[in-house]
Amino acid sequence: MHLSDTDFPSFGKPFTEHVYKDGNTISCRRKFTFPFKLEHRYDYLLWLHGVLREVRRVLGPDEFNYILRYLIDGEDAAKESLPKEHDSEKISWIIHHCDQVARELLFSGLSERLHSIIPCCSSDMEKWRQMHQRSFKFRVSQFVEYICKWADKLAIDAWKGKSNSWETMSCLDANSFTKEELYFMMFFNSHENVQETTIKEYFKNLGVEEINLADRVTTSFASNKMYPDALTATCKYNEGCTHCWKKSHGEEDCWVKYPHLRPRPVSKRKANDESRNCSKRQKKSKTSSPEKQTFDVDLAGSKCRSKITFVWSTRSTRHVVKDRNLLYDFVKNRQVLKDFFGNKTVSEGYGKLSGIAANGQRIVLEKVFYLKNAPANIIAGNQPIAKFAHSFSQKDLALTDEKGRRLNTLESDRIALQLHSCLQVAGA
Repeated sequence: MHLSDTDFPSFGKPFTEHVYKDGNTISCRRKFTFPFKLEHRYDYLLWLHGVLREVRRVLGPDEFNYILRYLIDGEDAAKESLPKEHDSEKISWIIHHCDQVARELLFSGLSERLHSIIPCCSSDMEKWRQMHQRSFKFRVSQFVEYICKWADKLAIDAWKGKSNSWETMSCLDANSFTKEELYFMMFFNSHENVQETTIKEYFKNLGVEEINLADRVTTSFASNKMYPDALTATCKYNEGCTHCWKKSHGEEDCWVKYPHLRPRPVSKRKANDESRNCSKRQKKSKTSSPEKQTFDVDLAGSKCRSKITFVWSTRSTRHVVKDRNLLYDFVKNRQVLKDFFGNKTVSEGYGKLSGIAANGQRIVLEKVFYLKNAPANIIAGNQPIAKFAHSFSQKDLALTDEKGRRLNTLESDRIALQLHSCLQVAGA
């Protein structure tokens, strides 16, 4: 047995025993650390909390669940809680491991003056269960002392600046205090009669004459986190950026964290520049592909390799292409787009696209965004389509594939939606 230091000086030092897992050889021996030797009944829940956590760490979740269900509902319920896929040999090992823990716990985990509360039973696990169910009952007056004791402990932790420490959170989690009990502990942290009278009056009004600590041990005992995750917000609010702490944007759009998202400023001409011409407005920089590329509108998944496949979508709000060479009159303009699920991506710019429908009719898309990682080439059905730069209703345009099937139908829209997300300008 090896002793080690601890942060629980009021409860004694933890000590280590050995248990065997899946065999009786030296290689199967595991160190099992008890949180402290149980000296007083008031400390039982914290002691049990530490023991069960060590069981789960050393032996595994099956042994943890078996012991917990055994203490609550008995042997039959504990066996039924074991996974159905385990064979008989695996189950016998689990039960054997739990019996080892119970034997070491009753022999070494209790002080000598508490050995008298161990009942006489056929097995060590049943002794533990009977002790658990019968030996930690308190009358109201005794339970008042129980609350005052823990109030003193928490007050000392607060005075030492350890209100949020791991051991303090363990105490609160293990004892499963109610809101009313925490209220009494906050304001009544001594043993004055007026305070005890107030707590007794509270339990009297509830009709409670006896408190059993075993009732506070449920199936979720010792299984929850010390520091639980934050609850999901029930309403939307402007969180702002967690990188530069500005409210005007989110972290994913932060120019400080992602400098490449910052728009490029337009350089001003100097006053002495002879080439300055105030009568004309500077045009946007444009780049053109060597030749105007044409495309054939086709259903997604077509086996025709000579066509560039586009999908028709009435849900998307922007035309999109994956290949920049398909565009002419390209305008460099970095812009953040987002899909229906809130995922954001950056477009390098937009341009025009000239194409021929399957019926031989030429169409022109005026503003098509270039997205290198787009899931598909998309024609937005709700955006205006121009024929020789003249707008007309898409209802008048029968976009078809090489087999004569219409693309602007509900059936083809469902096919398109399986292949891409609906893109729109971020913030629109």
